[in-house]
Amino acid sequence: MGGSFISYRTTCFIYRELISWFLHYFFRYHVELVKLLACCTMGKNVYTEIKCHSLLPLDDIVAVVAHPDCIPEVRCSVFVCVRTTACN
Repeated sequence: MGGSFISYRTTCFIYRELISWFLHYFFRYHVELVKLLACCTMGKNVYTEIKCHSLLPLDDIVAVVAHPDCIPEVRCSVFVCVRTTACN
C-alpha cells in the first residue's frame, strides 16, 4: 500500500507541474497575440485597426484589466494595444 500511495503522490505532483506549465505558456501565447494585434494597428492602416477593434472590443479590455487576477504582463500588452489604436 505504501508504494501505491507514493506513486499516487508522484502522479499528482507531475499533473500539478504539467498544469502549471500549460497555464504559463497559455497566457504567454495570448499576451503575444495581443502584442501582435497592437503591432498590426500601428500606422495608418484603417481597415486593420477596425478589424482589431472587432476582435478585441473595449468592454472586453476593461473587463480583463479590471479583473483582480489579471497578471502584469496581460495588463501591459493590453495597454500597448489600446495606446497604439488610440494614437492613430
